[in-house]
Amino acid sequence: MSCMILSRAETSATLITVTGELDAAYVPAFATTLAAADEHLPVILDLVHATFCSAAAAGLIHTAHHHRLGYQQRLILATDAYAVLLPLHLLGLDNDLDIVATVADARTTLGLPVCPPLDNPPSTSYADQP
Repeated sequence: MSCMILSRAETSATLITVTGELDAAYVPAFATTLAAADEHLPVILDLVHATFCSAAAAGLIHTAHHHRLGYQQRLILATDAYAVLLPLHLLGLDNDLDIVATVADARTTLGLPVCPPLDNPPSTSYADQP
């Protein structure tokens, strides 16, 4: 099992990318990354390449979405991965969320350029070890 979580602070949004298995061992790192995102910017949560999403991680996504709303910001979940969508649906959390298939779709939804400038390297990464 492995997971990588990367966060990139951009001018108009924070992009958080998760690849691999977002199981219980990685939930603390995922929670830290979500909490560190600038509250005054929208978040694009890229789970396109996630191969597993635990119930705890699904709950964090839902909580982060509602937290953003309190700051008049959005969390857009970018994924068409069945491994992510199924737990969200089974837990009844998908109806509230803004879900699109790709990061490009998320950027379009937020009115941002599809390809942002690449001046900022990823600011946070957690890989392979919880």
